[in-house]
Amino acid sequence: MGGEPTSEPAGKVERGQVVQKVFAFDSKLEDDAIDAYNQFLLVCRENGDSTSVKLIESIIDEEQLHFNYFDNVNDHIQKLGEAYLAQIAGTPSTTGLPSHGFVATQGLGATPGGA
Repeated sequence: MGGEPTSEPAGKVERGQVVQKVFAFDSKLEDDAIDAYNQFLLVCRENGDSTSVKLIESIIDEEQLHFNYFDNVNDHIQKLGEAYLAQIAGTPSTTGLPSHGFVATQGLGATPGGA
């Protein structure tokens, strides 16, 4: 696909970020990733690589879940502000989407805690 693998982070890690900005930033990163994967998908389809098409489609589905999560939280923060942040602060992770490792799942039959 023309890229070179790297173990270097894409950006500098910043401590003490403003929570109201983090979810908007994460939404943009996910949206950019979806766009890049869709470009990869076109290349695979043009070259008749059906195996890679299936793989990339599944990755796009996961990235879309990530985008939806970050975008929804960002929207709630924008509309409800500090009240929303205070409500979710300190709540157990099981109150959100069920997890599967580091990936939030939706409608995939996962149980809280990734089991």
